[in-house]
Amino acid sequence: MTIHPEGTAKRIFDERPAADILDCSVKTLQGWRLRKVGPRYYKIGNRVKYSLDDLHEYLKRCAVEPE
Repeated sequence: MTIHPEGTAKRIFDERPAADILDCSVKTLQGWRLRKVGPRYYKIGNRVKYSLDDLHEYLKRCAVEPE
C-alpha cells in the first residue's frame, strides 16, 4: 500500500497478482507493455507495478455492452 500526497491509500501490485486479478498470464502483461496496450502501469527502477484502481479501470474499458 502506498500513501499519496492527498492522503489516500492506493494498493499497488507486482505483475503476478496483477495478472491474477485480470485472469491472464504475466507473459500477457509483458506483451501488452511491449505493444503499449493494456492497463496503465508504473516503472519504479527496474520494477513494474500496477494499481488496483488502474486494473479495475482497464476492466471497465474492456466491457462490451450487448445490444
